[in-house]
Amino acid sequence: MTKVPNTLLIPKLRFPEFEGGWKKNEIGRILTIGSGKDYKHLLSGDIPVFGTGGQMSRVNKFLYDGESVFIGRKGTINKPGYFKGKFWTVDTLFYTHSFQNVLPKFVLYLFENINWLNYNEASGVPSLSKSTIEKIGINIPTITEQVKICKTLSLIDTRIQTQSKIIQQLETLMQNLRERLFVQQVRFKNNNRNLYSKWEERKLKDIAIKKSSNISANKIEENFGDYVIYGASGILKKIDFYEEENDYIGIVKDGAGVGRLFYCNGKSSVLGTMDIIEPTTGINAYFLFYLLSCIDFSKYVSGSTIPHIYFKDYKNEKCSIPSLEEQNRIASFLLSISNKIEIEKQQLLNYEKQKKYLLQNLFI
Repeated sequence: MTKVPNTLLIPKLRFPEFEGGWKKNEIGRILTIGSGKDYKHLLSGDIPVFGTGGQMSRVNKFLYDGESVFIGRKGTINKPGYFKGKFWTVDTLFYTHSFQNVLPKFVLYLFENINWLNYNEASGVPSLSKSTIEKIGINIPTITEQVKICKTLSLIDTRIQTQSKIIQQLETLMQNLRERLFVQQVRFKNNNRNLYSKWEERKLKDIAIKKSSNISANKIEENFGDYVIYGASGILKKIDFYEEENDYIGIVKDGAGVGRLFYCNGKSSVLGTMDIIEPTTGINAYFLFYLLSCIDFSKYVSGSTIPHIYFKDYKNEKCSIPSLEEQNRIASFLLSISNKIEIEKQQLLNYEKQKKYLLQNLFI
């Protein structure tokens, strides 16, 4: 692959065996857009039904049989998809067919390179119309070059899919092991190859201290300082002060993401929409984090408009606690899996960045 000058109708990045300009066109001239239909009258079967969020059901009839690229008509309009075979789509999802001098897979990557939100026709729920899509200008290379581009991007897609499965499997493993460890179906043994001492039943309020934060997001300057502050989505900004010296657990108590947990390293802060949960003496902070991860906080959520949870409601949650030595073993073991998951997520992010770069530079 070689860099080429960004001249008219020539991509920035191109395979060396190709030359000449791409041809201008419009989407409506290279394919036909089909409309989805209601499927509630159909019987159960083997044919997948797709909506803007993915597969919804399976029925006994199909709307189309072949390769197709989907694009949302209403709702999620910026996530095109590809399918080959018999399928049905609902009325919020367009499908494409009857491709002219263009490969369906190339259309998929072409669609992934379009900012569909720029063509949104509604002030509320995002919407697209056939006529709008059909008039969008595009540039198309020869079939031979399309094949090469599709093979390259398909390889990265395969890596992304494989990487996603690795992460999913690790997260499932983590969940299963965490649950089994905290109900003592799996136990560690000490250096004498004997089980550690019996676990003690205690209430959460006996092993954790709750503190509150009064920091408001709109009172924090943008990204400066040596410390971090956490919000409902994780680390938000860099700030020049911190509330807590030691490691602790941040739990979202108000609004979106209520009940979500974050392990917060020392010298950091959280927004006022989160509580600070610190371990008492004799409790490993990571052990407490994984223990809290096993609690179903949804049963403590209240509020119809803005959901919230209060420490006073879940502080009496009963917990089985092992010796500090066994806590350390459990925490270290689960942390090693957590770290592995983060490494794999970073690798997935790298693949996604590679694909984004190629989409931006292999196309015009």
